[in-house]
Amino acid sequence: MNFVDLYVSSHFNRIITNHKNIEKFRKKVVVPYMPNIKKKFLKDLIIYPISIKKSFFKANKKRCILPNMLSFGYAVSIASLLKPKIIYLAGFDGYSKSEDFLKNFEMNQTVNIIRKIYKSSKIVSITPTPYQIDSLFYENL
Repeated sequence: MNFVDLYVSSHFNRIITNHKNIEKFRKKVVVPYMPNIKKKFLKDLIIYPISIKKSFFKANKKRCILPNMLSFGYAVSIASLLKPKIIYLAGFDGYSKSEDFLKNFEMNQTVNIIRKIYKSSKIVSITPTPYQIDSLFYENL
């Protein structure tokens, strides 16, 4: 896990689910609010608040404003603070079941909102992806 600097989740329950891996690799964790958890876990916690505003994306040092609660947007908002030229994604393979159409649709909407508002960074997937994202592969899924 040398390539991971932070664990990021807009949903604290996801962090709780994966807490053993996070503790094992001793990385900082970014969440949008202060949960009621054990004090030993607090030293690795960074609170970065979220506000939700439809079709909007903005990030500054104090908080972010996102179009929804997807962890993808939350992670991109944090990465955008560093003003990268390229944001690489891995394992961004979407949802395969037909009933998950709405989840894929919401993700594509989020990607498009971020690209329109935050034009200084390019988002590229290094693994195959069904989303409307540039990929290093010739074919998307």
